[in-house]
Parts: sequence; structure tokens; C-alpha cells
Amino acid sequence: MKRALTAVLIVSMCGASAAWLSAGGTQALPNDAYSRREADNIGARLFKAIVGRDGGEQGPRQAADQVLLGKLPAQVEAMFDSSEFRQKAAGMTPTLILDQIYRGLLDRDADDAGVRTYLREIEQRKYSTVVLKIINDTEFETRILGRTTRTRGGGGGRGGDLNNRPGGGSEVNLMRAAEGCQADVVAQVLADEGAPVLLRFQDMDRTSSRWGGDRIEGSAVDVFDRNRRLTYRCEMDRNRVRASRVSYTYDDRRGSSRRSNVGPDYPLASAKACQSAVQAEINRDRGRREVIFESAGVSEWDRGLERVYGHGRERSGFGMTFEYHCDIDRGRVTRADFQPIR
Repeated sequence: MKRALTAVLIVSMCGASAAWLSAGGTQALPNDAYSRREADNIGARLFKAIVGRDGGEQGPRQAADQVLLGKLPAQVEAMFDSSEFRQKAAGMTPTLILDQIYRGLLDRDADDAGVRTYLREIEQRKYSTVVLKIINDTEFETRILGRTTRTRGGGGGRGGDLNNRPGGGSEVNLMRAAEGCQADVVAQVLADEGAPVLLRFQDMDRTSSRWGGDRIEGSAVDVFDRNRRLTYRCEMDRNRVRASRVSYTYDDRRGSSRRSNVGPDYPLASAKACQSAVQAEINRDRGRREVIFESAGVSEWDRGLERVYGHGRERSGFGMTFEYHCDIDRGRVTRADFQPIR
């Protein structure tokens, strides 16, 4: 059973003016997929490019959340529509606005080629169009995001090398799709078992993994069920990072032998570190709350990077139920987030 997340998000611009975005009212860029680090980078640079200042602690973080949800165009438009930008832009020439965008996004002023390409659109107040074009340009993706290949391309073809697929199916896209798939597997096992879940994901079968309407397959170890191995499969809709259908089978074909016990110790260090960081985030945002973590999935990627996904709830009878995830770099939690479940 897949649980839906809450649909309304807040993106702060400044204390007096906040832009409210609805999850159903915006359109994502085609094949848009960013890692958490890339989204954080973009969120911070948007503030400098659009309003010419650092966004503080909350602003870039909330902007990054919108980027991860595929709402980059709406986020950019909301920031240009803010009273703060309109007031500052009233005293700036188009050339100064273009230079501010360049400095914020690319750490340099616009060169002659940039002026020739974008100044006319700035004069026509097509600010969002310019920002989105720069973010999707090769210079931004390679120099600022650190990607070695382009990740968004032209047509919708399939096949080819994993890191340079015509339909935009890059390693980054595959990682995002795999993360969504694995998070849904954790949710499905939790819903089926009604007892705490801890899955340690193995390498995917990348030869059968596709981005753009195919499937992702892989294996995992069910730690709370005597380290039993299971095989999972996700049917992925085109350009979506959450599965439309999830299935899994224990390799020994036996029924579950999991015992229902509330509040178990999660023996994997990554899961424990993530849950401690999430607990701290909840305490900071909602005051001190007693939390029960119901599930966790740990997925290892290259270069010491790990992702942890799971579900939890406040012990109070009417408390919040939530999904959480963390980014972990060589054992250190670099990002911890939670999202209430509707």
C-alpha cells in the first residue's frame, strides 16, 4: 500500500512575503532529476541569482525541496514574482539583472555570448526562461553541478550507454528512479507485514533497469526476518521517480516469520544515524516528540554514499505519521528530511 505525501509546500522568500506552491499546479521539466546535493546547490544559487542575496538557512532548503519534487520552473517563477525581486529590479537595468543572474548561477558576469543570447529576453522580462536555460546549459551542469555528461537530452528513445542515453536516462536519473523504487518496496513490505521492517538493498540488476517507462529489479536482505533475501521489481511510469507497481518475493518462497514488536533497535549503523538525525529535525520543527520508527531501507551507492528511507510516527494517538530519508556520506549524515503523510 503506497501512502501519499501531503501536497502543499511553502517556499520562503523573506519574512513578509512567502510563495505558496501546490504540488498539482506546476509542470516539471522533461526528464528532470537532481540529486539532493545538486538540488541544494541550485536552491542556494537561485536566491543569489534572483534576489541578489543569501537566502539564509530555510529559504534555499525549501527551494531545494521544490527542485527535488520536479517543481523547478514554478519555484523560479515564484521567486521572480516576489515583491522583493520586483522592488530591486525597478532600479536595475536589464544588463545589471543579467549580470546578477550570471553571478548567482555561474559565479561570473555575462560574457559577450551570454549578452547576445539572453539580453533580449531579459529586456522582454522573460526572466524565468533565461534562468532555466542557463541551468540546463552544459556549463552549469558540468562546471557547477560537476556532472561529466549531459543528463537531459532530446527525444524519447531508449537503449544506449547508461550514462549517455538519448532519452535522458543518465546515471543520475537511474539513481533517482531506483531510490523511489526502493522506498516504495520498503512501504509495501511494511504494509504487508504490519511489523517493523529493515531492508538492506543490494546492487540492482542494471541490465534490466530502464529510465522512461520500464522496470527496475534488484535484491535486498530482510534484516528483521533473519536476514532473508528477497527479490523486488518496480514498474516505472515514464519520467517518474516513484513506482506505479511494486512486487517482491522471498527467494526461499516461505511465508514471513517476522515477529511484531514495537520500537526495535535498528542494527545497521546508517539506519541508526539517520533516525537520530530525523528525530532531531522533528524536535526542532515540532518540539520534543516521542517517535517510533516503523521501517528503514538502506541503499549503498558508489564512493561511500548511502541513502536511507523509511516511515515513522509520533507515539501520541493523534500524532504525525511521516516518511523520512537521509543522505549519508562516509558515515556522516549530510541531509535528513521528513514529510508528513496525508
